Amino acid sequence: LGVSVEDGRLAFDFLMFNRGELLEGSSTFAYWAVDGEQRQIDLPAGTLAFTLCQVPIILQIADKACTTVHLTGGGTLEVQGHALDEEHSRHIFQRDGTIDLLVISLPGE
Repeated sequence: LGVSVEDGRLAFDFLMFNRGELLEGSSTFAYWAVDGEQRQIDLPAGTLAFTLCQVPIILQIADKACTTVHLTGGGTLEVQGHALDEEHSRHIFQRDGTIDLLVISLPGE
């Protein structure tokens, strides 16, 4: 899915991503969270989910290319493009529970 680490930062490159892999209908995504609990996320059509270091990542089509970081405490941070800074990448690598979810928005066709 085009995930790479560059200078300690997570980067997502969807050049080879096939949009035909997006869900055609709604679905439920089950995963094991960093706290050892099994969780579920309801996914609408037109999305795709996977985990990286037990952090769920949801891909969706949107108007602009951005990454929304959902923090466990309830806050969010929107990052332009598809690369995280070193600090937020480190939280994911360390599985410390700071980051609850990433939503990556890909520009529409």
